[in-house]
Amino acid sequence: MLHPQELSAAQISQVLAEVFGVRASTVLQRAGGADAGATVYQVAGPDGARWWLKCRRYAVDPVVWEVLHHLREHVGLREVIPPLPTRDGAAAASWAGLQWTLFPYVEAFSGFEEALARGHWERLGWVLRQIHDTRLPAELSDRLLCPGFDDDTAVERVGAWLQRAGHGGSASGGLLPSLADPAGPAGVP
Repeated sequence: MLHPQELSAAQISQVLAEVFGVRASTVLQRAGGADAGATVYQVAGPDGARWWLKCRRYAVDPVVWEVLHHLREHVGLREVIPPLPTRDGAAAASWAGLQWTLFPYVEAFSGFEEALARGHWERLGWVLRQIHDTRLPAELSDRLLCPGFDDDTAVERVGAWLQRAGHGGSASGGLLPSLADPAGPAGVP
């Protein structure tokens, strides 16, 4: 399997044309993002149209893309940007062991490039509240994975990380021992 950063502009242009019906005149790898298993490319067509292409070393379950479409089309959240379909109607394509998703280009700055203003934070909070309050249809919600949460394991993992990083408490006191105690911190039921 290729790493997404090993793709050439010619390979990317070929897949875009064959799979998405997009003619690319420029393909630029973009730095940043929080997904270590993916690479993002800005793609431009000869007519000036632009897209974002994300190539991942793992596959996102198709129901995730369906939920994004539902949030935008049925809930009306214009801030949610689902991927564009492939020529055969799929939300993503597979090529060279990578998952390819193509998104419309949104002319804006990212939170990695510029600090959000108060109004941006308020809108983000409002959109997140709408997402969390949305009741999905059963045909979507039944297919979503709902991982469990084991408090003891999570506390142990965080505690181990903090201790390795030199930030942890000692066995004689501090935050970590009280959190690791199943009874909880002193004075907290």
